[in-house]
Amino acid sequence: MLADVKGHYSSDIDAMLTASDVRQAMVAVVCAFGRILQLNRAHVVLYSPERKLLRPPVEWSDIQSDSRFDANSFRVVKEMMRLSAQQEGVFLVPNARVSPYCFDVRSDIELMSIKSLISIELRFRGQPQGALIGYQSDKMRNWKQADCDITESLAYFAGISLANALARQGSEVESVHYSQLLKDSQAIFFQLEAGYFSFLSEQAEQLFGLDPSTIATEGAFFLDYVHPEDRRELDRRFQQKDGAVESFVEEFRVACRKTGDYAWVLGRFSPVLADGSSVDGWDAVALDITARYGAEKRLVEEKKRLAALYTIAEAIRGSQGPSAVARSGIEALIGAANAECGFCFLYSDFEPNHLEMVAHSGFSDAFEERAHEMHRSANLPAYVAIHGEPLVLADVADDERTSRILIDEDLGSGLLVPILIDKGEVLGTIGVFCRERNRFGAEDLQFMQAAASQIGLAVRQAVILAAYKKQTKRLSLLYRMGQALSTNLSLEEVFHRTFRIIREELGLNRFWVGLLDNTGTHLAGHTASGPGWKKLLIRVSIDVSGDGHPLGEIIRGRKPVVMENSEELFRPYGLEKISLRMGLGRAVFIPLVTRGQVLGVLAAEIDKNSEGSTIESESELLGSIGGELAAFLRARQLEERIAEGERMRTAGLLASGIAHNFNNILQAILGQASLLELQGADIPRVSRAVSVINDAATRGAGLVKKLLSFTHQGEAQRTVLELNELVRRLESSFNEQMAKRSNDDVRLVFAYDKNRLMTHVDPRQVHQVIEILISNALEATTRGQVEVLTDSCVVGSTSSHPEVFPGSYVRVIVRDTGTGMSEETIRHCFEPFYTTKNVDPRSGIGMTGSGLGLAVAYALAKRNGARLVVESVLGSGTTFYLYLLRDVSVSISEPLIASIAVESVQGALTEDVSVPNMERQSGQSQEVQLASVPPQAQAKTTDSSGDSVAGEVVHILSTKHSPLK
Repeated sequence: MLADVKGHYSSDIDAMLTASDVRQAMVAVVCAFGRILQLNRAHVVLYSPERKLLRPPVEWSDIQSDSRFDANSFRVVKEMMRLSAQQEGVFLVPNARVSPYCFDVRSDIELMSIKSLISIELRFRGQPQGALIGYQSDKMRNWKQADCDITESLAYFAGISLANALARQGSEVESVHYSQLLKDSQAIFFQLEAGYFSFLSEQAEQLFGLDPSTIATEGAFFLDYVHPEDRRELDRRFQQKDGAVESFVEEFRVACRKTGDYAWVLGRFSPVLADGSSVDGWDAVALDITARYGAEKRLVEEKKRLAALYTIAEAIRGSQGPSAVARSGIEALIGAANAECGFCFLYSDFEPNHLEMVAHSGFSDAFEERAHEMHRSANLPAYVAIHGEPLVLADVADDERTSRILIDEDLGSGLLVPILIDKGEVLGTIGVFCRERNRFGAEDLQFMQAAASQIGLAVRQAVILAAYKKQTKRLSLLYRMGQALSTNLSLEEVFHRTFRIIREELGLNRFWVGLLDNTGTHLAGHTASGPGWKKLLIRVSIDVSGDGHPLGEIIRGRKPVVMENSEELFRPYGLEKISLRMGLGRAVFIPLVTRGQVLGVLAAEIDKNSEGSTIESESELLGSIGGELAAFLRARQLEERIAEGERMRTAGLLASGIAHNFNNILQAILGQASLLELQGADIPRVSRAVSVINDAATRGAGLVKKLLSFTHQGEAQRTVLELNELVRRLESSFNEQMAKRSNDDVRLVFAYDKNRLMTHVDPRQVHQVIEILISNALEATTRGQVEVLTDSCVVGSTSSHPEVFPGSYVRVIVRDTGTGMSEETIRHCFEPFYTTKNVDPRSGIGMTGSGLGLAVAYALAKRNGARLVVESVLGSGTTFYLYLLRDVSVSISEPLIASIAVESVQGALTEDVSVPNMERQSGQSQEVQLASVPPQAQAKTTDSSGDSVAGEVVHILSTKHSPLK
């Protein structure tokens, strides 16, 4: 087999046997092994007499080597040496990742992507000389007997080649040509092979703390003795690419293995070329420049300190704020003191005896996230500020006053100094840190105290300047707001001008104003500004009466509050949909307070790009803004009330005067009509004319009665009543009227809730409201039916009727199948004297309708704390909802507190319904159970909040409707 291998691979075998020195022989062996077995990577190593590594391993690879895996490769080599020595012949590992033999180096194998291994111990005349190791990385390899035979043959020739090379070269061959040169020289000489020391002069041995035996038995990697900060640059110079291998000079620090001290050296490295192009190693000569470097270093440090003090002095002459001064100072001090990180704490202007971190630099990202923890505990900054004395820490972690956040930063030494000004006043604490222990000395302390004194002066000046700017800004903002609020514009325009001023001054984005209702339990959206808010929030209603409600707490506290995550905060209070659509994050809520009374709340979104503490520091200004807006709103409310009262008084006087004068005219007309009737009773034409005059005068008398009723509305005299009972009385009244009609084209249906519906209102006025609604519905319906239903419901914040505040209500629903109303009519239907019936195209005056019915109904409902809401679709009918606050103080099983005594005002305030005409008509009444009611009358009445109750008994009154003559 040996002859076959030598015959097939004669050139490789000859290269091994004719090598002139040990290293050349090792290179020939490993190259032949890798090429012949078609491996991805191979190593050859030599043993010392103690069976340890004599030299660094020589590597052959057909893939690009990565210096990051040198340590992993070294561990794998040592393990394979151990396994090869324990086994005779070839040691095979088909699957290295699962092999129990490779358990100790499995992580290294996975990192280097090694799939299979093969190794054999090199021997010559029975004596072990080293090991030959090969890897397969691209695939797992099932080793064959032929692979074993070739490996054994190559190991035989390799053993011969290495034995011959060792005999020719001798053990001292690599240091002979340097011995005479270095004997009396102070220069430091050493030689590197594959990054390991292969030779050191006496001076080099002293510098690195190494001896030749250590190099021969254990090996010493050069970069392991270089300072970590210099290691990367040296490694980069060794790994020069594109064949540009040149000598270079570098200053770096090296560590002594015996003492651990670092020395500065200036070294020149020259490449040793093996075949004229590839680098076989490096020759190095160096000088110890520690003393010179120390003097230069001290000079540089003095320059840094002077520059730092100058930077701080510049802050005094500038107009920077306290935080900016501290930030500039700490960054300058870190560089001047050769520290790695630092912070500055100042006493807060808003919380006495509270230190606040205003600047920090050089810490990890985790420190950024946990910096607020430093404010909540007694710690080093607080200790230094309280005692007014500096603190030098040789080991930060060993001091019991150190916060956990600083310990987690793995800091070594620290230096903290109080920021003092004249008369010993302490403004805060400044500190710098280094991960090296015992770093700071007396010179550093003296410099830090001088710098802290300068920072103290700068901070005090900055505080005074900031207070002056803040006061000026506040006065300017309030003055501009006062100008905007004093303009004679609409509320919407005034608020938008005000919002623009606040946005410019305070960096706020979107605004919303909610005003409290008369009960003080609900906030109703009044105005909004900003994308996504304007349409969404103007009509929103929020119940703030519950305990712990955030807006309720703000109203009761009467102070501005900044909320970090408003969206999450409002979700438990029934505002999920609103909060999600608002996208509200960090916001400020300002109660609108004037003369001790809260009118509402101003909410504003804080700009994400604004500084974190800006809004919190403007609490007094925000309160002044709320007061200005509240005073403006109160003044506008009083103006509106006065104006409304004056309008109603004027309208009442006008209507009363017109009614009395018109009544006198009607008396004259009726008197003359009576005379004509007496004189021309036998003349048909005269009788017909008299009848027409009487009918017109009768309608005029009805109009007079409406005007007089509108001008004599009194205050509501509320009492507790049961709504079903009130509506039943109305049913009896309309039953009599509908019975007089002669046909049944229109049906009047009543459906009642099965529970008692208690409320606290004026019975007479509510009776009037419901009567007006039913009469108008009958007049608007020529064919079909009018439904009158009662129920109870709970209105939520997502109700389809936003004008109704959230709460518990009882309702009367009047629904007809008449002609319906247009959007324009819906907007004006509750205005006095607005009518669409028989309108004169020239004057715009209704010839048959007075336009007072719904206006009176709306006013009476509002006077009783109720809400009247209309829904209508042109051509599909109209529905009126009368919401009455439910009286929960009375149980549904208790008797009524007050009986209902209602004076009937049939038709007095109705729109276009003539009582005399109804009386002249005939009709039919009948009572049926719910089962015989049409489906639309049987359906449950449901509010958007979800509560619903079905009617119990339904009464249907039907009539044939005929036009008025």
